Amino acid sequence: RPKLSDPRLILTRAMALEFGTLPAVLPRDSTSDLRSWTVTTNSEARRRLKGVLGILDVAARYPETMDEALVRRAFLLHRLGMNTEALTTAGAMEPPHDPVVEYWRQLILGRILSSLGELARAVAAYEHAASLQPRAQTPAIALTGLLLRSGERDVAIAWAERARTTPESPIDPWALYWAGDRRFLASWLVELRRAR
Repeated sequence: RPKLSDPRLILTRAMALEFGTLPAVLPRDSTSDLRSWTVTTNSEARRRLKGVLGILDVAARYPETMDEALVRRAFLLHRLGMNTEALTTAGAMEPPHDPVVEYWRQLILGRILSSLGELARAVAAYEHAASLQPRAQTPAIALTGLLLRSGERDVAIAWAERARTTPESPIDPWALYWAGDRRFLASWLVELRRAR
């Protein structure tokens, strides 16, 4: 019998383990910064995230999973407080072909750059994310907070208004980050039905 072999299975394993580090899953560490998703030294989440990095490195060896594995790796490095490495990972790669993964990359770059104090570049990353998904709230909310911190109150208010008036119907692709491969389900079902 042929062995089931698909790089997405490797990536799916990494996603499942990463999901297990969400604050709602693990007991809350009072010193963790939930706004930036960072985890503290000696926490259970930190230990688990370090294990996921190795799995993502394996997934990044395959062309079909490389982009998403690298973007997820950058987010994990950010969560571990390793922002310089995270920036190298997310900033050096070519823009992914998958528009959802590119949207995630821009949001993650915004977080990383903000953590490094590079606010102008963080704003540019969030603005790029907003241009990729104009009806998504995540970049607008991030820009509101970042621009308020930068003293650009009027521009921040404009982004807040955009976030407030965004229709609820479209799904913000950031939510799909935590949904594993759900975004492929419809197309996979079509392929399975054709193969019957």
